[in-house]
Amino acid sequence: MVRASSTQTSDKMHILTWKSLTNLQSATDGLSNTFLIGEKHVPIGHVGQGEILSTGKYIGDACIFNGDALENIGRSAGTYNPLALGPNDNDSDNFPNVENFGSWHTGVCQFVFGDGSVHALANSIDGKILGYLANKNDGNVVPNF
Repeated sequence: MVRASSTQTSDKMHILTWKSLTNLQSATDGLSNTFLIGEKHVPIGHVGQGEILSTGKYIGDACIFNGDALENIGRSAGTYNPLALGPNDNDSDNFPNVENFGSWHTGVCQFVFGDGSVHALANSIDGKILGYLANKNDGNVVPNF
């Protein structure tokens, strides 16, 4: 995820300023090899709520359009942030990946790529390949996915 340059209130409940740090030309790996938008994983036990866990991480499904918390809209992907496997995945304070992509569709998670195409990636996709697709300019060749 490429965060914009922004400032937030100390409680992370409001975004005060926002400036993009990226554009389509910066996707030097190619728009067909870079996803822009993916389904947001929300553990079933946190639907309709947003909260800060005892680990300090934010989890849930709070409002994404009014800046309640930047973590409502941001997601990470790669070896250390694999796709969630289903609606019950990550539903605990001890799980380290509460900001990963995922879906409640059986076995897949939908992504919109920079070229406008939509791909249903298998939840079992190798984290390394997922990371390549998430990084717009790492120079890695993306194998078939």
